[in-house]
Amino acid sequence: MAGSALLMHYRSYGKQVKRFIIPIWEITGTFFILYVVNVEALAPGLLPIVAETYIFLILLFMILYSTRNASIIFAEFIWKKSFISEKTLYRIYSIVTLMLGAIILVIYVSILTGKGINISAHSFNLIPFFSYLPDDGIILGSAIIFLGLSYVFYDMERNRRSSIYITATGLVINAVSFAFLKNFVFYPYLVIPIVLTILIPVLYNIRKTAVIGKNKIFYIALMSISVAIIERSFFPYLFGGTVDVRGYFSSVAIQSAMFDLSILMIIFVGSMMIFYFRMYFGGFRNTIRGNDLDQEERGV
Repeated sequence: MAGSALLMHYRSYGKQVKRFIIPIWEITGTFFILYVVNVEALAPGLLPIVAETYIFLILLFMILYSTRNASIIFAEFIWKKSFISEKTLYRIYSIVTLMLGAIILVIYVSILTGKGINISAHSFNLIPFFSYLPDDGIILGSAIIFLGLSYVFYDMERNRRSSIYITATGLVINAVSFAFLKNFVFYPYLVIPIVLTILIPVLYNIRKTAVIGKNKIFYIALMSISVAIIERSFFPYLFGGTVDVRGYFSSVAIQSAMFDLSILMIIFVGSMMIFYFRMYFGGFRNTIRGNDLDQEERGV
């Protein structure tokens, strides 16, 4: 979301968006590590297959992720007064972030639909994947949804009304795309993610509930529930219904232990998020800005 928000609205809301980048950067890195460890423990036989199948995209992701982190560091702490402007560095950050999001979407959507994947050869071909229109629709719809929700997350008041229309457009594209998936079965409970997603911008557009709509914990909770429900509708068959993931699961004892550990992970990441946001929006950010002003006054 930060990538599209900065790229499209840097002049109007750049400062508003940038204040979230460093705390979110710390949290997402920790989340990725814990997520991979969790998946490896739950399905140790499946992860090597996924890693080998998507080896090129994973390597590209790691390179781009390092580039993204470097752009944040240089923009915030090193090259702010250099020949490369802060705006340029954040544009690099925005473009790279969008590319990272696209890679994640391609991997997840292909795991669901199975298009472009040869499980026996552990290979993935982008041409058949993008030739399948529902794949394109899900990626496009998801990108549009997150663009609309970014207006709420970063409290872009001028785009308040647009957040509803853009999010609704993305939901329609996603719904139509899922309907045309060959291995998709509609369950009545799949209406819940649609309602929860559109609820965020709707609350944001109502004066009395705007504070709830843009609340970060509320947003993350609704999005987590929505994603979990969608994933549940495909479980246990992935890769276009060709693979039953239950055959790759660990023993019941390990699954029980990982369930308990997952709860602890949620508590840890949630506490980390609250701590970073409070610290960063409290004294830490003000200290950084104060040091910058001191350096400007001294001509450093």
